[in-house]
Amino acid sequence: MKINLYTTPNNFNKIKKNIIDELIRKTSFEEACEYAKINIHIIQRHQSILFTNGMTNSLQYAILHLANLNFGFKVHDASELSYVFKELFGILPNSMETKQLQYIYINIKKSKYTKYDNVINDNLDKIKTITFANKNKFSGKIKNGLYNYGELVNQNGSRFEGEFFLGGACSDGKIIFKYENGDTYEGQWKDGLKHGNGKFTWEDGGAYEGQWKDGLMHGNGKYTFKSGNTYEGQFENEKRHGNGKYTFKEGDTYEGGYKNDKKHGNGKYTFKEGDTYEGGYKNNKRHGNGKYTWKDGTAYEGQWKDGLKHGNGKYTFKEGDTIEGQFENNILTDIDKKFLSNFMWTMFKHRSGQLYGGFQGATNIFFKNIFKNINESSLYNNNFKKFIKNIKSKEEEIHKNLLFPNDLMNKFDNLKNDQSLVFDPMLSGHCIILECILISNNKIKVSIYNSGDGLQYHEKKTITKYLTTKTKHQTRKNFVFDKTIFVEKIIPLINKDTTVNDFYKTLLSYSNKTPSIHLLNKIIWQKSQVGGNCSIESHMAYFKNLGGDIVYNQFQLQMLDILKNKYSIDNNNLLIKELKKRHEKITEKIGNLQTIRKSSEHV
Repeated sequence: MKINLYTTPNNFNKIKKNIIDELIRKTSFEEACEYAKINIHIIQRHQSILFTNGMTNSLQYAILHLANLNFGFKVHDASELSYVFKELFGILPNSMETKQLQYIYINIKKSKYTKYDNVINDNLDKIKTITFANKNKFSGKIKNGLYNYGELVNQNGSRFEGEFFLGGACSDGKIIFKYENGDTYEGQWKDGLKHGNGKFTWEDGGAYEGQWKDGLMHGNGKYTFKSGNTYEGQFENEKRHGNGKYTFKEGDTYEGGYKNDKKHGNGKYTFKEGDTYEGGYKNNKRHGNGKYTWKDGTAYEGQWKDGLKHGNGKYTFKEGDTIEGQFENNILTDIDKKFLSNFMWTMFKHRSGQLYGGFQGATNIFFKNIFKNINESSLYNNNFKKFIKNIKSKEEEIHKNLLFPNDLMNKFDNLKNDQSLVFDPMLSGHCIILECILISNNKIKVSIYNSGDGLQYHEKKTITKYLTTKTKHQTRKNFVFDKTIFVEKIIPLINKDTTVNDFYKTLLSYSNKTPSIHLLNKIIWQKSQVGGNCSIESHMAYFKNLGGDIVYNQFQLQMLDILKNKYSIDNNNLLIKELKKRHEKITEKIGNLQTIRKSSEHV
């Protein structure tokens, strides 16, 4: 349609209506602008008349319609309406026209445009497909001059299906939306937000599929992390909350309660290796009453605090033996007197190879009760008394450093020349004793007392033949470090559940002196190592280093006497026989050592 250039004001209203009707019929912004260019002279000639008394509703709707065509159902501000005006009339709007455009935009925000003039509605309602300037495409129904229901497909592949209102897609629809960063959402939509059931996939591979509320994950759903881990269960305001199951890619699982994205309440954690924990959680940590069961059948049942055994607890070994007592920060600190004899006997079973397993703190309680009954009479010389006093002090130091690891770190900071620190570094599944001595302002000597796991790192030609046998000898291995390296590289491994291999490899990689090794003779207390032997054996290796062969074996002899005479052990003939055999061997060894010493002194 081309409008007569010589139209007079008398018939302008009819022409104006024709212009507007024709603009409204256009289904693409390009077509509307092309039409405006063809009729640019008449449009410009009567521009002032069009706006003299303000825009009519019909012209307002025409501009709004074209803005929607160009900007994809989403008019963000009045400047976009000004852009449409310029395209239509060939010039920028003046101040009065700008106010009119702002008025249109304000009414858009207030949702006042609920229908077009009847004539325009009749034309719009016939439209089935609209192609936008940005190549987006709308297919569907237009009712009363509004985009009512249909499908909007964007050029990037995102799609909305549902109800529309002025300014964009809104309530109760289905949408497939692709974000600029690569994320996608497919599902239900309400009031411009994810709501109902839907799936959101992140560009990095993570995904959530389930229920949404007001744009947030809320209700039942499944979250797949980019790592491959998954959580399936309840959500509240984007966080795991309620009951759910978390599965790690490697095989561990947790099933139970959550609160504010953390394990909370009752739950069960199953490790891929076969261990399980079932009981209370708080803030992602074991807390309250719970039971930890190892794959071999050994179990701890009792109280927990902040992820550690704390309070009353009971160990039950697979063979049926039990230890019941008080725990503090994962360390056994006390045994009820009525369980003491059973405890001492159980510890001996570990040493004699009849039980598997061990736990931190038990060694201290064992030795504390041995020290309580040691005979320091004139039967033994002053060397023995000094030895007992020394190992009592060192055993207490080891125990305190177990209980208060933060204090241990402070002690390292304040270590002075020739001072030493003795402690168990709390490696994963194995006990060793470390003695650290500051030998100069910038050098630290580290001695490891070990029996069992990690001995391959102690190898030297002089003892290779011993290490190939089944019996795992106790050894001491020395390292020297620059103090700075030790503080920065070794200390961070302490009390961090570091594996034996990682610990030794780090020591070897940073030691600045060829490690020396001293093979401690096999002590009769130890048969071939099993299970928890490492706990007592590492302490015994350290004790032997402090006292030498004679007083050390005198100490062993008294231990056996105390176990036999002080504590009411059961009538297990095999263990009674073992006690007797060990007693005889140690007595014989002491005699031989004393004979050798006298011969040496005589010479």
